[in-house]
Amino acid sequence: MARKAELREVAGRSRSKRSNRTGTEARAVTVGQPQQRDQGSPPLARAVTIEQIEVAVGSNRGSAFPGAKIRATFRPQPGKDLSSRNGPGKLSDLWKAGDAQISTDLKDARRNYREDAADVLDDIAAWSYSDGQTLADALHHRGIIEDDDSCLQVSVTNQAMLVVATVFFVQSGPVGVLCFRGTEPVNAINWLTDANVEPKRFRGRGRTHGGFMRNVRALWSDIYDVVSAAVDGDGGQSLEALYVAGHSLGGAMAVLAAASIFTDPECTTWRPLIRGVYTYGQPMVGDDEFAASCDAAFGGIHFRHVYQRDLVPRMPPMIAGRFSHSGNELLGSLDGWSPRRKAVAQAMSLLSVPIAFAAFFFKQFPLLHDMHLPVSIDDHSPNSYLEAFRAMRE
Repeated sequence: MARKAELREVAGRSRSKRSNRTGTEARAVTVGQPQQRDQGSPPLARAVTIEQIEVAVGSNRGSAFPGAKIRATFRPQPGKDLSSRNGPGKLSDLWKAGDAQISTDLKDARRNYREDAADVLDDIAAWSYSDGQTLADALHHRGIIEDDDSCLQVSVTNQAMLVVATVFFVQSGPVGVLCFRGTEPVNAINWLTDANVEPKRFRGRGRTHGGFMRNVRALWSDIYDVVSAAVDGDGGQSLEALYVAGHSLGGAMAVLAAASIFTDPECTTWRPLIRGVYTYGQPMVGDDEFAASCDAAFGGIHFRHVYQRDLVPRMPPMIAGRFSHSGNELLGSLDGWSPRRKAVAQAMSLLSVPIAFAAFFFKQFPLLHDMHLPVSIDDHSPNSYLEAFRAMRE
């Protein structure tokens, strides 16, 4: 009862604070309260497992989710059947007391790479395409997080600015993960974000993809608040190890988030906690100067996974300007993962896109199944990456 009273007090303060903002509607929902929403408002997650949720919805109620910010904490639902736990391992096992600080030097990358971490983080990245409750339940079902662990979701939408950005902060014991959601297949704004290539300066360290950077900036103040609170132990368990991850667009955002941590003076205390930046099907993020600055700052803990002939790591095409990869590349197949000395080359033109989609359709027909095109969009699927790690475990 005391806990519920405390949450209601927090919700009340939040509601009072947000209601003073012109042109927005604000609501806060706490544990056990039934969720009521007006017709036309975006759906909220299930209240039974929500610790606190705040939603600020744009005043244009006639459009489909025109502009909003959601920040909610989810916990696994009680009573879930865990009999089929077949996951890659526990998140909390990715750090042990006494673990030495990891060198971020590029030459130390080989000894820094952890297959168990890559496996766990790929699962989180794959399930980050779902809502926060589904993510919490899926990770719990697979044994990655425990009953009392949490998944905090922050989503920001501003369609006019081509911003549809979501990050999850998953914490289990002393280990936390910042995982960014990638391009949603049916979200037109996400696709426009990917196409909005025009480079922007990044903290005097080269130029980066403008659409990617804008989405990270939209989330950054919340990321700072959430991680700072975890480092301070506001949730009861101080953060001792932090991983940054994402698939596709989420991988690009993970790189920009890591670059921000290693350049923002307010994040200095976080840097010793970072155990790795693990990305899957990540596109190129910036120019040669930006890539070199990332290698200098955290190249020894940045691991890019590329499954077979995945198109996306070769994008944006050269017609959009010169882009480069940073970090260490691992090539995946149904035999597992292996380091690759040379990064995949940037695509020459947009012609690679229809070729990649053709490869997907060829794979569906037995007579064309063995026709291997140079790139494939099917290889970009989160399922392909999960299968490679599953093969490694078996």
